Amino acid sequence: MVGTWEYDDGDGWTVVLRLNSNSSFKLTETEVYQGKPDVSITEGSYKYNSSSKTLTLSYYDDYDDEDYVEQIKVVSLTSSKLTLQFKDDDGSAENITFIKQ
Repeated sequence: MVGTWEYDDGDGWTVVLRLNSNSSFKLTETEVYQGKPDVSITEGSYKYNSSSKTLTLSYYDDYDDEDYVEQIKVVSLTSSKLTLQFKDDDGSAENITFIKQ
């Protein structure tokens, strides 16, 4: 699980998730809009529960002035690929596969 994982949708949106051995994480989202990159960075701590296959990200959002805890289902994990299932507010789910860098 520890390492740098990258997802690129091929249409200008890239997500880099770095999971460190000290349980900290850095999530960098870059979206190219009208030829210019818009970068968003989220940092915090994570826990992985291998029995429930759940990745928990805990972080503080300066914009909202709120603490957040997100639980993300780990669909699959290999030495080179990490597939996570993200749920939207409406309950729909999307699987995103990251490639280890």
